[in-house]
Amino acid sequence: MRGVTSCGSMVQTDCEGMNFKQEQVDELYRTHSRRVFASLVRLLRDFDLAEEAMQEAFTAAIAQWETDGVPANPRTWLVSTGRFKAIDIIRRRKKSREIGPDVARRMQDVCEANDERAATEIEDDQLRLIFTCCHPAIDPTVQVPLTLREVCGLTTEEIAKAFSPPQRQWPSGSCVARQRFETRAFRSSFPV
Repeated sequence: MRGVTSCGSMVQTDCEGMNFKQEQVDELYRTHSRRVFASLVRLLRDFDLAEEAMQEAFTAAIAQWETDGVPANPRTWLVSTGRFKAIDIIRRRKKSREIGPDVARRMQDVCEANDERAATEIEDDQLRLIFTCCHPAIDPTVQVPLTLREVCGLTTEEIAKAFSPPQRQWPSGSCVARQRFETRAFRSSFPV
């Protein structure tokens, strides 16, 4: 396709071998769309439905006439196709109304399940962080204090009080462990 231009509600393409048929559809749209629309309004007694059905009929015309050629009476074909398209539209709307409450309920269930899962994933991330803090590559004497700091959010003073050694020993140990995290990409298997 070399280009696409818009002509009303129809699309005109510059594909080779299609110009003649596409030009016919464009011309039919310009000259007959209001008459097709009027016929559909009379048959369907609904302006919006008639407009939608007419658009779908012209879309079908482009697809079908491209391969089968333009029928002898294109306006009649468009009105007939528009009626069938209107029936399809009515069926889709009816089905949508029927299943609407069920779809809404299912969507609500999915949202609730996702909310529950999101809360669980946070806990799983915390569990992963515990395993990361206790990775075998980290000095065992630093693993527990690091876990208390990173997972539980305790301060250095709180950790030092819990273990009763001098306070100045903890910051250096946890800083060394953090540097190891940053310098190494820990890729170990975590329990599922």
